[in-house]
Amino acid sequence: MALVSAQYSEKGGVGKTSITTGLAAVAGDRGMRVVVVDADPRATATEEFGVDVGAETLTLNDLLYIPTDGDPVDPAEAIGDVLQAAGRSWPSTVRVLASERNLANRETDPAPVDGRLARGLAALEEAGEVDLVLCDPPPRAGGKLVTAILTAATTVVIRSRRVIASPAGSA
Repeated sequence: MALVSAQYSEKGGVGKTSITTGLAAVAGDRGMRVVVVDADPRATATEEFGVDVGAETLTLNDLLYIPTDGDPVDPAEAIGDVLQAAGRSWPSTVRVLASERNLANRETDPAPVDGRLARGLAALEEAGEVDLVLCDPPPRAGGKLVTAILTAATTVVIRSRRVIASPAGSA
């Protein structure tokens, strides 16, 4: 069973993307087949992994999108087309579900998108194509993108600040 880990925090700038990229590098160097899910519309992880998102590039946005008129794509069938190889400086076993600014539009979709990512990732696992999934959600307390990530995750790493309290009166 593949581990699906979400690096979660409501706050930005606490190291979620750094943890994700570092873990992907180490796992990839060890030959693990890694999928990174960049669910932050700022696409910092997508850029960090050297994925160039052009007009024809399929992204997480395309996987989650449910049209109001017509049938949506099945994430289990489409996920292979949406995965992008990480850039040349990354291990060849690292692939990315890239993000883009338009991903923010999924937050206001009338249809629920929460189970779509989980369905796509389950198809990768059933096909034996992934050992580790690392999810980089946007920094917010909730919303459809965070819910999609947390629904798919088997493990959640909550980034927090370590505080060491000293006994009263000691230096």
